Amino acid sequence: MILSSTSLRGDHMLNFFLLLIVGTMGALQLPGLIRKKWWKEVAMYSILLIAGTVSSFIALKLIEVSSPFEWIAWLYRPINRLFD
Repeated sequence: MILSSTSLRGDHMLNFFLLLIVGTMGALQLPGLIRKKWWKEVAMYSILLIAGTVSSFIALKLIEVSSPFEWIAWLYRPINRLFD
């Protein structure tokens, strides 16, 4: 697959804008939470912001992720074998 410089530039621009939006959201929300010393909310907000950012990057890159149902089935498969 040959990538042109314009497609690479567009890909980098999408990543840049995503990081700009995420950075702005964090810069607007986190100082108020820190000032109020709501540490659990700071931790939860940060975790959810990071998870959303990772999910957005995966969606931007069109990476195929297996279904969560497959993960659960993989996890319980050894337990099911015990009862066979």
